[in-house]
Amino acid sequence: MSQEIKNTLFRFVTMRAPELSNEETQEKRFVKRPTQITVKSFDLAVKNKPTTTTKWAAMQNYASTFDAFENKEEVEVIKQKFV
Repeated sequence: MSQEIKNTLFRFVTMRAPELSNEETQEKRFVKRPTQITVKSFDLAVKNKPTTTTKWAAMQNYASTFDAFENKEEVEVIKQKFV
């Protein structure tokens, strides 16, 4: 009963090194915010955070009180502006 198992659940394949990103393809690889974006509420929460608070904690703190829309109808009204 000491047979070698030929089929296994996992097949390990050698991995090649990741490619370095170049400037031409960077927009396809990363999500970037436009430079001419208006400052929004989360930006202000990070900008005005205490020095002892991390960015992540400032955004979490703001998110706990953030209320964008009350109901679906409010979203529909705004959606009409973009259609």
